[in-house]
Amino acid sequence: MLRVTLWLLVGGFASASHSIRCPDGTICPDSATCCLNVQGYSCCPYPQGVCCSDQAHCCPSEFHCNLVTQTCDKNPWLMIPMVKKQAAEEPSRPALPVSPLQKPVNNQVADQQKSSAVRCDSYYLCPDHTTCCRHPTGAWFCCLYPYTSMTALTEAREVINEDQPIRCDDQFFCRAGTTCCNGPKGQWSCCPFPLGQCCADGVHCCGYGYTCDPTSLTCKKRYSEIPSRAQEEAKTAL
Repeated sequence: MLRVTLWLLVGGFASASHSIRCPDGTICPDSATCCLNVQGYSCCPYPQGVCCSDQAHCCPSEFHCNLVTQTCDKNPWLMIPMVKKQAAEEPSRPALPVSPLQKPVNNQVADQQKSSAVRCDSYYLCPDHTTCCRHPTGAWFCCLYPYTSMTALTEAREVINEDQPIRCDDQFFCRAGTTCCNGPKGQWSCCPFPLGQCCADGVHCCGYGYTCDPTSLTCKKRYSEIPSRAQEEAKTAL
């Protein structure tokens, strides 16, 4: 039993040359598992580890957390100590600089540009091959990739139909009155709120003015707390 315990502990902390990205953008070693904590995500030093509900400890795969005894249990005869999760690393890449949203000098947008543009909502659009990004203040920006400065949005000249779909990119879209969100595997999904906030788990979201709590299950706004909503699957443009 001691040999098995040592193998689990040593194997869990083995280093790896690759890394995995957690839903909030932080990085863990390839041999670790992203676990949610009260401030975001941390790294469980086991591959496919079990994240304990106290959001501070974790166990190896196929074990379950025993918070009373502070052990990882598997069958009645196999128990090992819980380990504390390690802090996840911030990405090594530089952060994208954000410029204040400025009113364009010329509001006229060519028809060809509009047809290939990425719509953030029913009023604002970004150039093709860019991504709509929302500032914490609620303003929209166009994110350019790879890592370059953000540019101001172009306001559409004509009044856009309120029922017009929201384009996530040149392939996927959401229905009007919703918000495009990135799912847990990078796929597009739709938050059923206009200007909604996408939660860190990639599954839930909150309405405008609310913020997701660390569990992504509750939306908070001052003294108000309401359950978050599940995102819907984005549709493919024909």
